[in-house]
Amino acid sequence: MVPFKGRTLLKQYIPSKPHKWGVKIWMLAESANSYIQYIDVYPGRTVRTEGSLGSSVVKNCLEGANIAGQGYHVYTDNFFTSPNLYLELWENYDTAACGTVRNTRAGLPKDIMCKKPVNIVTRGDHQFRQKGALLAVSWKDKKNVSVLSTIHNESIGQVTRAVNVDGQFARQEFNCPSAIVDYTSNMGGVDKADQYIQYYCYHQKTLKWPKKVFFSLLEMVKFNAYRLFTLSPNHSSNLTFLQFSCLLIKGLINGYSAGVRRGRPLLAPDQRLIQRHMPTTLNSKGRCHVCYMRQKNGKQDNMRQTKYGCSVCGKHLCMPQCFTIYHTEKIYC
Repeated sequence: MVPFKGRTLLKQYIPSKPHKWGVKIWMLAESANSYIQYIDVYPGRTVRTEGSLGSSVVKNCLEGANIAGQGYHVYTDNFFTSPNLYLELWENYDTAACGTVRNTRAGLPKDIMCKKPVNIVTRGDHQFRQKGALLAVSWKDKKNVSVLSTIHNESIGQVTRAVNVDGQFARQEFNCPSAIVDYTSNMGGVDKADQYIQYYCYHQKTLKWPKKVFFSLLEMVKFNAYRLFTLSPNHSSNLTFLQFSCLLIKGLINGYSAGVRRGRPLLAPDQRLIQRHMPTTLNSKGRCHVCYMRQKNGKQDNMRQTKYGCSVCGKHLCMPQCFTIYHTEKIYC
């Protein structure tokens, strides 16, 4: 979600998100390194899709990233997962998939994917159902977990959980289907990429949604560049994302930043104390510089205004005390 509360047809409201209002972006990322393969800005309900929204998003991402028909494995959350989508990916896209599924989806085995599954009572209990290439898994953790997969078979793995035994927590191993084990280890690609992007993101307020989306996309490009930089054998992999961002900024502005400081030029302490300075009447009345600095540091109660000052320094100074102090004492405040 790109946070935005202005007026646009692209704005969405999702209460479960950290940013509830904003522009929704679909993302396909590589699971091991979180490299972003493809993104798609959701236009809202103005564009009609064939079938369900989740199915069309997954197929568009595969086609947009040009990885359809190449034998990749795709992991999705329960918003996208459905039996019809997985069978279509298997038959038409040569792509296997795995993901958690909502029990309300059509085509699921209702005996194991319901509120009280058959023979699933204690932690570690599980049941399988197979139909062609599609495998349905129901497993008991703290709550029931339902998973669909066209990648796995009925093999069993092990997971470790902290269990309260007589008031003390101890680590115990439980049986867990390999589909759920692999889903847990491969599902964090998009979340990790989004986490990195939010660290040093551009959050300036604006009424123009294209500016918010543009800078969010720019942050994604920066993250992809950082991933490629760390994976390259010719560069240091110990560079943090913050250090990479600072080096990138310096490289972009190098040679284009103004070398001259804007505003009134600063005088070095030796010039203030050595050069020849003459009192004069300035154009406008202002607060005395010495009085202001002394009041700021708690060495003086009141602050005076004057129309007199120094012709060289250009500062308002009370005559003659503050004028003399400013040009003779190194620490005048």
